[in-house]
Amino acid sequence: MLTLKHALTHEVTYQSVPELRRQRLHADVASAILRLAPDTAERRPDVMAHHYTEAGQAPDAIPYWHQAGQRAIQGSYFTGWAAFLAGDRARGAAVMREGAEAYRAMHHRAGLRLRAELASALLDVGDPDDAARAIEEALAQADEAREGAGVPELHRVRARVLLRRDPRDPRTVASLQEALRMASEQGAWLHALRAATELVRLERQGAAGAASEAALRDVYARFGDDLDLPDLSAARALLEHRPLPDG
Repeated sequence: MLTLKHALTHEVTYQSVPELRRQRLHADVASAILRLAPDTAERRPDVMAHHYTEAGQAPDAIPYWHQAGQRAIQGSYFTGWAAFLAGDRARGAAVMREGAEAYRAMHHRAGLRLRAELASALLDVGDPDDAARAIEEALAQADEAREGAGVPELHRVRARVLLRRDPRDPRTVASLQEALRMASEQGAWLHALRAATELVRLERQGAAGAASEAALRDVYARFGDDLDLPDLSAARALLEHRPLPDG
């Protein structure tokens, strides 16, 4: 019971830290490990992969995820093979299967982020059809694995893709609303801010409801005035263009 209480306290405390602050902390930890304890980075690639992933630095995380996955599956393979040779064939096969699943799980989360980045890149170079395929595959993958982290950004990118392909597609607004809902529930306020900002832009074009500006103001208020970020600047510009009435 003490362990459960400690785990819950840790999770509540962690989630109470603003998303942007959490990302900076993870990036700082990864940098500190490389600088002060490079042997730890070598011995524990899973630790490095975790911190880079949580920092939102997927390209830096991928090599470490690969190393961690390889070690996990190799360790399970040798352990399982030893059990298999010792006569415990069922256990040996189960251990090797667990290693393969561990490898898949390690790559899953980073994979979602990379697919979102891939879809955005494809859209930016004028290939909305391939961007659509990439984002739909990522969403299907997340749904199959019941993964929540990173999914709000997938829905936001999906909205961009849908808007590029057909400005009148009603799924564009629905995707942004889903991104905003999920991000808010997860406390991922930077992702919520991006989704709300794009909803307001669509509202100005007559494609979204008036509640979008209220949602943006609510999310924007969660950030400190001392932060100077492009996403905050974009949101501020929208709100100052047409101030919301009080109440």
